[in-house]
Amino acid sequence: MKRIAFFLFLAAAALTSCNQAKNSYTIQGSTTYEVSEGDPVYLRCGDISDTTQVAADGTFSFSGTVDTPQVGAVQIMNSSRKMMYAYLVLEPGTLKVEISPRSTVSGTPLNEALTPYEIRKREAADVRRAAIKAIQEDEALSPEEKDAKEAAIWDDYYKQFNELYSEIFAAHSNDVIGADALMNLAETREQFDSLYALAGEGVKKAPRVAKEVERYAQAGQDGGRRPVHRFHDRERQRRWHACQILRLCRQGKIRPRGLLGQLVRSLQGRDAQPQGRL
Repeated sequence: MKRIAFFLFLAAAALTSCNQAKNSYTIQGSTTYEVSEGDPVYLRCGDISDTTQVAADGTFSFSGTVDTPQVGAVQIMNSSRKMMYAYLVLEPGTLKVEISPRSTVSGTPLNEALTPYEIRKREAADVRRAAIKAIQEDEALSPEEKDAKEAAIWDDYYKQFNELYSEIFAAHSNDVIGADALMNLAETREQFDSLYALAGEGVKKAPRVAKEVERYAQAGQDGGRRPVHRFHDRERQRRWHACQILRLCRQGKIRPRGLLGQLVRSLQGRDAQPQGRL
C-alpha cells in the first residue's frame, strides 16, 4: 500500500512539473537607453507583477509561469526617473525584449504579431508631438488658432488609433491581442456588446474581457459608460481640461497656483513639464 502511495506521489509530482514547464516563460531583456546597474525593471501583466534590476551589462530577465496569455508591459525607470517601456504578450516561451524608441518583443507568435502594431502607435505619437510642437512655436498664430489646430491634430490622432484598433481586432478576434483591442474600442455597453458578438472564445475568455462581462452583469441592463482606462484617453482628457484652464487664464478669470500653475506655464512654453499626476 505504501508503495502504491509512493508511486502516486511521484506521478503527481511529475504531472505538476510538466504543467509548470508547459506554462513557464522567460524574458531576456536589454535596452538602448542610458541606464545604470541596479535600475528597477517592472513586469506588469494582468494579475502578474514582478520586479528585477538592470544588470551591469545593461540586461535584465524575468521567469515564471502564466496560465493564460495576458497583454502587459516591461518598464525600466532610470536614475532620472524616466520610464521606458515595451508592451508585450506574456505567454509561455522565451521572450526577447529590447526597450528602445521602437521597442520590440520576439520569440513567441503573439509577440511577433503585436510588435508591428506597437511600432505604428509610437510612430503616430511621434508625428502628433512634432505637429503640436510646430504649432506651439509658430508665433504668427493667435492662441485661439493654436487651440483649434491642436484640437484638429488630436482628433486625427484618435481617429488613427481607432482605425488601428479596428484593424487589430479584425485580425485577432480569437486571441488576447484582439481582447486588448476590444477593450480599447468599446467605450459604451452597446459598443462592447457588438464587438463581443463578433469575438471568438480566445477573446471572450481573456481575463480583462471576462471581468468586463461580469461588471456589466452586476451593473444591470444599462451598464453605464465604462471608466476611461486607456493611456491615450487619459492623456486626451488631461489635455482637454488643461486647454480649458489655459483659456480661463488668458481671460484673466483664474490664477492657478502650485501644480496647476506649473501645468499652465508648461502649456504656455514658460516651464518644463510638471512632475506628478493631476
